[in-house]
Amino acid sequence: MDHKWVKIYNYKFNTPKLDVENNNYQEERFDEDHLIPFILRIMDLPLQNRIYDTGDKVMTLESFQQSDDADFYEGCFTSARYGAVTNLVHRRTFAKRQSDKTVDEGDENNIYFVIERATGRLFLQSDGQRLVTRNSIDTYLRNFLPIFNNDMAQLNRQIQPLMITPGNLFTITTIYSESFFEEIGKLVRIKKATMQIKYNQDINSDVVNAIRAGAEGVAGADTIEYSIINKERGGSMRRIEQFIRNLEELDKYEKIVVEGSEESGRTKAIKIEDHPKDFSVKVNVNQNGIISFQELIDGIIDKVKRRAI
Repeated sequence: MDHKWVKIYNYKFNTPKLDVENNNYQEERFDEDHLIPFILRIMDLPLQNRIYDTGDKVMTLESFQQSDDADFYEGCFTSARYGAVTNLVHRRTFAKRQSDKTVDEGDENNIYFVIERATGRLFLQSDGQRLVTRNSIDTYLRNFLPIFNNDMAQLNRQIQPLMITPGNLFTITTIYSESFFEEIGKLVRIKKATMQIKYNQDINSDVVNAIRAGAEGVAGADTIEYSIINKERGGSMRRIEQFIRNLEELDKYEKIVVEGSEESGRTKAIKIEDHPKDFSVKVNVNQNGIISFQELIDGIIDKVKRRAI
């Protein structure tokens, strides 16, 4: 039997709370009993009601349960692209034949994940089709928040003076890899760096707080975006990597993008969200090329338990 190394991305669920008495937003906390019941409530829905359809892609939470190791939950998202029916091509002979798929069918794409109960860390199998990602999971789960409204109201009565703010039962943050900074280091010219934070978020940054103070009186804003730009022809900014590393409370910034030129002259935009910390798990592959998903789950849990990541 063949083997394969499967890449696993490292994210983290948070269940933020507003401390009403102290007017303090506790963003980095994780409460298992405020996230897991929500996911289980999604699983209680009939399969047809768990489907999220974007018009050309479909995604559903197909399974979710406590793992054999009681310290973890495990689950599986199934996704597919659907649409135009095209010819199939044989990989050796290049013989073509009409696909027998309908426009409403797509190739099944199963992506497995593990959640550590104590910390909220999310370990997600890499998806080569880019259908099941941090962002798509976030979108998928938020689509079902209305079914948990009554539960959130009840939780808010129980956890006073803390409060779950409307629409923000959870957040998913990325645990970043050094590869982001390595890519920045390969740029010969850096022309622009942009980043965003939530408008009303407490953050330990004089720059952000000064921008927010300057916007006092603006109504309806929910995000601050600021940019550092070099407009000089042929010019470049330096020490951007160190600037980003030194950002206080880095995880509160979103959509950090560094733009510049490679040695070839090609323009490149490097996004921090594209660089989650990752590790790999070795699993068996059967004669049809399908990996052992139970080995994948067990391998993830083993590495986490051994603190090997």
